[in-house]
Amino acid sequence: MNQSFYTSEANWIKLHDYAQTAHDIHKSEIGGMLVAVEDADGDWILEDPVILKQEISHSNCVLDKEALAIYYTKAGVKHKDSNFRFVWWHSHHMMDAFWSGTDLNAIKEYSDGDFSFALVINLKGKHIFRVSSWKPFEMHIDTKVQLLEGDERKIPKKILSDVERLCTKPVYNYMNAKKSPKYLHAKQTSLLKTVDIDSDQEALRAIELITSLNYRFAAGDLSFKEWARIVESYNLRMNDWYIDDVMTEAQLKKDVVHRKSEDFIEPLYSDADMAAWSSDDKKVEEMKDEWYFNKSYGDIY
Repeated sequence: MNQSFYTSEANWIKLHDYAQTAHDIHKSEIGGMLVAVEDADGDWILEDPVILKQEISHSNCVLDKEALAIYYTKAGVKHKDSNFRFVWWHSHHMMDAFWSGTDLNAIKEYSDGDFSFALVINLKGKHIFRVSSWKPFEMHIDTKVQLLEGDERKIPKKILSDVERLCTKPVYNYMNAKKSPKYLHAKQTSLLKTVDIDSDQEALRAIELITSLNYRFAAGDLSFKEWARIVESYNLRMNDWYIDDVMTEAQLKKDVVHRKSEDFIEPLYSDADMAAWSSDDKKVEEMKDEWYFNKSYGDIY
C-alpha cells in the first residue's frame, strides 16, 4: 500500500472533541462519519467529520439508519466530482484503540464496495486506521493517519450541543433469573427490574471493568482464565451488582461480539426479591455470609 492518509489539525481536534464530550457527558463511546477524498498524488485526505443521531453506550454506538441515509445522499452530492470513500469512525474513550468483535462486524457492512475505510480513536491520543479491500478478495491493512500537533483548547459549544442533541442512552431491562449467592436460586423467581444505569456509580464501574476486559480478550491480550479470575475477584467485592461469569471460553468469544457490556452485569437483589422472600427468613443473610466465606477459599459454589 503506497497511499498515505492524512487530515487537518482542525478535523482531528473536532473528532477528539466529540469523543471527549461523549465521555464527559455520558461516559460512552460515540461515532460518526468522515469523507476520504483522493488527491492528485493518490493519497487520501480525511475531512468533514460529523456525528449523526445515534444510541450510545459504554461499549457501543449505533448510528440511526435514516440519519445515515440522509448523510450519504448529502455527502455524495457534495463530493460527486471527486474520487471519495466514506469513513466510519468511532471512539473507545479510555480503552485501547483496536478492533473489537462488534467493530469488525460493523466494518463488514461496507463489504459491498471495492474497498472501505474505518477509524477508531481514544482519549489517550491513540488511533488505528483500517483499509479494507473487498474485491477481488478480502484483505485488511491497519495503518495510521498523519497528524499535525496542535495546542490544547476548549471544546466548542457546538460540539457540546451536537452530542446532547443527537445522542441518547437506552434504559436497560434485566431479567433477574439468577442472583448471587448462586445457591439461593431455589428461593427466587424470575423478576423483571428496570434499572437506570446512569444513576448507579457501582453499575458504571462494573460496566467500565467488563468493557476493558472484553476489549483485551477480543484483542488476544487477555486469556480466558485471566478474564475469569478478574471477574471472580470483582464479584467477591461486589455490593449491588454482579458480573456474569458462568460461561465457557467458546461462549465468551461469542458474547464479546453479540452482547453489550451492560448485558454482562445484573443487580444482586431487587426490591421485588426482598418482598418475595419472607420477612422473617433470617437464613438469607446467613447463606450470604457462608457464600462469601466459601469464595474466600476459592470454592466455585
